[in-house]
Amino acid sequence: MSRSISFYTVGCRLNQSETALLESLCREAGFTVVGPLTPADIFVANSCTVTSRGDSDTRRAVLRAVRLNPKVRVAVIGCQAQVQREELLSWPNVRWVIGTEKKMSLLDILREGEEGLLAPAVLRRPFVLPISVSSGARVRAHLKIQDGCDNSCAYCEIPFARGPSRSRQFDNLMREAKALVQAGHREIVITGVNIGDYSHEGRG
Repeated sequence: MSRSISFYTVGCRLNQSETALLESLCREAGFTVVGPLTPADIFVANSCTVTSRGDSDTRRAVLRAVRLNPKVRVAVIGCQAQVQREELLSWPNVRWVIGTEKKMSLLDILREGEEGLLAPAVLRRPFVLPISVSSGARVRAHLKIQDGCDNSCAYCEIPFARGPSRSRQFDNLMREAKALVQAGHREIVITGVNIGDYSHEGRG
């Protein structure tokens, strides 16, 4: 019997696209992906910490998941996990706090059973993403090309939460773009924290 997993996304379009990829990868691995209002064995909150409202939304979602299934195991991933770190391990049923650098390794972490704080510093280096493309039931698809920010605005935590600006390897993003077109998507929305920063091997 496959384990069930549900996802809840707080915040930006980039978070939404990352959650969609994680859901697809979990389906391919044999998990049953259910909605956030359905009891699940594992609950994943893809968090945002740009505002205090985002922090509160994540906590409310976790508490609701625990009410739906008191035995649920919870993973808080993303920006709030990167910034607040150990604090989140005190929340009910939280087994994993996975920061920005590790969030796309969620499936491997679940398979290996490693629990606790997994939020290392984010390094400035090109990145790749796994490619998992569903059929084009939706006309529009998202394509992440960049992450992080080098600006140091006094009011913004994004450089701390998502790390320095870095670009996705060009060949990797082009493979996904072609796969999206072949799957029937007619529109591709480029996503990132600051897509104007994109630069990889002279492309940008």
